[in-house]
Amino acid sequence: LRPGPYAGGAGESTGYSIGGNGGGSLVIRARDGVSIAATGIVTATGGDAFPATFGVDPDSPGAGGGAGGLIIIMSKGNILNAGRIDVGGGKGAEASVSYSGGAGGGGGGGIIHLLSPNANSVGGILFVDGGTAAANSETSYTAPGGGGGALGGAGGTGSDSDAPIANAVPGSSGFIVRTETTAPESFLF
Repeated sequence: LRPGPYAGGAGESTGYSIGGNGGGSLVIRARDGVSIAATGIVTATGGDAFPATFGVDPDSPGAGGGAGGLIIIMSKGNILNAGRIDVGGGKGAEASVSYSGGAGGGGGGGIIHLLSPNANSVGGILFVDGGTAAANSETSYTAPGGGGGALGGAGGTGSDSDAPIANAVPGSSGFIVRTETTAPESFLF
């Protein structure tokens, strides 16, 4: 397991609406154990899309949200999580206020991989949900909205400009991988 610095895909940009950045990757390797307190948060979330600024380009459909990233926690001892591990996808953006463009889709959820002797019983909040899609403000579109980025879960599609009109779709959930092992270092190469 040697992920690079990038993990989640970025959302699709449209005109002057910028797609959300994809979440990064984080690997925690511990010899003893890992403990995340109730107020602790470990995150590699996808970024929300940025809507076009009115007056800059009023003719821009909404962009897609970025996908959640990748978090790997490997420990020879137990992993205790009373907090939150979050690789959720980012939100899609709405079209410019005065424009009949489509809304952006949500980014897909990322991946959490736990490797430890107690991986199957790690609790706390393990969040891998996809991002929400932007609301449609029009009933017809001259251009479709941008799609969300993907990693574990698929990015949602933007509003479709073809008949019949399709609403923007949220990103799908990512996934959690649990590997029970007393030798997590054997997964490194």
